[in-house]
Formats: sequence, structure tokens, C-alpha cells
Amino acid sequence: MNTAAALAMLVSFVASPVQPLPKDPFQRTAVRALRGDFGTLQPWQREGYERGLRAGATAHKTIWLTGYYATEGRSGRTDCQGRRCSLRTAAANRVPQGWYVWTEYGIRQVRDTGAHSNDRHADRKGADLWVDYWYPRASACPFGGSTITYGAVIAP
Repeated sequence: MNTAAALAMLVSFVASPVQPLPKDPFQRTAVRALRGDFGTLQPWQREGYERGLRAGATAHKTIWLTGYYATEGRSGRTDCQGRRCSLRTAAANRVPQGWYVWTEYGIRQVRDTGAHSNDRHADRKGADLWVDYWYPRASACPFGGSTITYGAVIAP
């Protein structure tokens, strides 16, 4: 899908909510998020969803998704650039810094890295890549800290 087609699709969904939603889970969520179905987005979330739609991103990657927490010491409080971790933060080694990752557990921006052994574990689990979503505490993680899921990877 080219940029013009993606923007036209987005405008049609925002302007007319009776349009059927896309079948792809990322695109469906992006359209709904951008039209306000989930409340007000942070600017970085809006950017990630818009870029994903413009690029025609789909949820075709298998991801071993893990959670890391503020209670894990310094590595759970600041990212590899020294920025404070937040619900924006994801860690990954096979996704470049600044790129976005969407899973059924939300959109995040890769701002951290992790042990390369995580990539080997992801390979053994049959996943395309490993991604670590930050949470303030383990009880805030909706998937129990480790799951295989699908997702979209979006260039900035």
C-alpha cells in the first residue's frame, strides 16, 4: 500500500465510522486509535500509528514478548541512553532504536536493548524476534511476563 492509499484509507475511516475496519489487527487498531476510540493518544503513539498506516504495516511478525519492570534495579528504571523508562519504552536487539513495535498489548517505541541471549531464546521458541515491554511493576504486565504473540514493526 502506498502513502496516498494509506492516508485515503485513514481519512475514510475518520470521516465515516460506518466503513468496515481493516482485517489486519494492527491496521484495525491504528484506525480505531487515530479516530479516538481509545481516548487521547500521546504524540509518539499517534506518530507510530500514522507511520504504520502510511507504510502499510501489518501484524505479520511472531514476537516473543517479555516484560521488564522498574523493580529490576537501574536497568528497569533507565534505558540504554539514560532516559527514564516509561510506557513508551520497549527493548529489542533486532529492531533498530526509534522504531515502533505494536502487539495486542499496545504500541511501544524501541528505546532500549537487552541481552543477546534473548534473541537466541526467541529463535528456539520459533519467534522472529524478542521484544521487552517496560511496566512499572510486574502486576501491571497483562501477559504474565512472557508470551508468544504477533505484531507489527514500524520504521520511524
